[in-house]
Amino acid sequence: MLEKAVLKELKPCDDNLIQLKIRSYGGLEFPNWIGDPLFLHLKHVSIGGCKRCTSLPPLGQLPSLKKLVIEGLYGVEAVGFELSGTGCAFPSLEILSFDDMREWKKWSGAVFPCLQKPQINGCPNLVEVTLEAMPSLNVLELDNCDSGVLRSLVEVASAVTKLEIEDISGLNDVVWGGVIEYLGAVEELSIQSCNEIRYLVKSDVDARFL
Repeated sequence: MLEKAVLKELKPCDDNLIQLKIRSYGGLEFPNWIGDPLFLHLKHVSIGGCKRCTSLPPLGQLPSLKKLVIEGLYGVEAVGFELSGTGCAFPSLEILSFDDMREWKKWSGAVFPCLQKPQINGCPNLVEVTLEAMPSLNVLELDNCDSGVLRSLVEVASAVTKLEIEDISGLNDVVWGGVIEYLGAVEELSIQSCNEIRYLVKSDVDARFL
């Protein structure tokens, strides 16, 4: 409670904030000003090492947010509408990065109308992803995640032109066969440490996707 009270008092006095970084915050939840849409000019937010937090603030309501980095929040198990907030979410977000979210299991929520590059690294327990369309996404990077995450994301991001995956658990020939059906726009492909895949393509029909 003390840490939350301190962070609450650190709220900027005006709306000219452009970049916000929070590191090693020890509270269980964030004060209400984090994600307040009145910060009209806030473009970059980074939250890391807040190991006791169990939920994220409504950053989706920031109208100018272009880059969001979230890392090392070990207490977060689900990411959903508490991040998106109410109404139109993430209207300007282009880059989204999740890293070292050890207990994160479920991701659901809003459309990301302008998202171009999501990065998910070190989220081994994330298995359930239910998102709506990502029409602007063109680069997808996944590392140390479950194959279900890969499948779910390519299904809603048909415009991906660059795909980089590494150490994807459960990514065998059967799952990969389903993934490549959605890779019609891919021009650059990188696969590392996905040892369960034996064939990139099984036929000339599949080859048209790569």
